[in-house]
Amino acid sequence: MTANTANDESIYKPELVGGCLEYTANVSEIPAGCVSGLYLVATDNNCTMDERDGNPNCASVDVMQANKYGFNMAAHPCANGQCDA
Repeated sequence: MTANTANDESIYKPELVGGCLEYTANVSEIPAGCVSGLYLVATDNNCTMDERDGNPNCASVDVMQANKYGFNMAAHPCANGQCDA
């Protein structure tokens, strides 16, 4: 996001179709129990915010959740209005 507000104008939307994503992350100072993350989230009019925990109910990909002890990737698809936690 480009701001601390959750509106369509503040969301960074790079064109990734037919392209690639390249990033560098130094996780050597991230302690156990914490992660540094990079996430891709589908943003459209069908995506709603879960009022209980503040997480968007949208299809997403955890490109990276990592610290110096591990690295994880995950996909969270949505079907029929329900998203994989």
